Amino acid sequence: MRHDRDTNRAELAEVLRTARSRLRPQDIGLPAGSRRQVRGLRREEVAMLAGLSVDYVVRLEQGRGPRPSSQVVAALAQALRLDDDDRDLVFRLAGYEPPHNGRIQMVVRRSVLRLLDRMSDLPVLVLSAKGDVLAWNPLAAALQGDMSAWPRHRRNLIWQRFLGSSRCQVALNAGEDDAAARASVGTLRAAQARYPRDPDLVRMIEELRRGSSRAPPKRRHLISCG
Repeated sequence: MRHDRDTNRAELAEVLRTARSRLRPQDIGLPAGSRRQVRGLRREEVAMLAGLSVDYVVRLEQGRGPRPSSQVVAALAQALRLDDDDRDLVFRLAGYEPPHNGRIQMVVRRSVLRLLDRMSDLPVLVLSAKGDVLAWNPLAAALQGDMSAWPRHRRNLIWQRFLGSSRCQVALNAGEDDAAARASVGTLRAAQARYPRDPDLVRMIEELRRGSSRAPPKRRHLISCG
């Protein structure tokens, strides 16, 4: 929904730059590296996480270019791990009303990210109610592969299980694979019951029904990730 006022490009640019500077590479499962010359994430990393071009992110941070769509604003809010207040601010600065309640939460709280930091001896993923990979630690990346390389709208374990083209790192036998597929379908059914009007969930379920040979609610042969 559009807000009554126009986009405040200067303030939006400032908020985006500040959010990028305070997010560490390890917060998104990337190695910090020893030659990093910028504080926080690089623009290239934000662009990759949000599914945008680097040039587009540069223009937004410089207060240039057209008004970003609400989908772009939502992608940036997720990529930058904005909390609810900052997410709402970014939407309003872009000229939109913030998303209403009833949508699946796609932002990881900073307290959860701090907890993720402490779990250095276990592979850990932070997932949304419908299986979106929101955050991970280096051990999880070693186990699952480079999830930051997945397109943003494909960074979902359930989508990857049924429709993914990349090889899974964890091998399952037929029984385990079938049980995992059934659990994935159960997760989607629970999410649909709780968030029946979430547009991203509705789109994903319809895509799975069209493209997978076992997707809710139909029961046919599984296309697993691989």
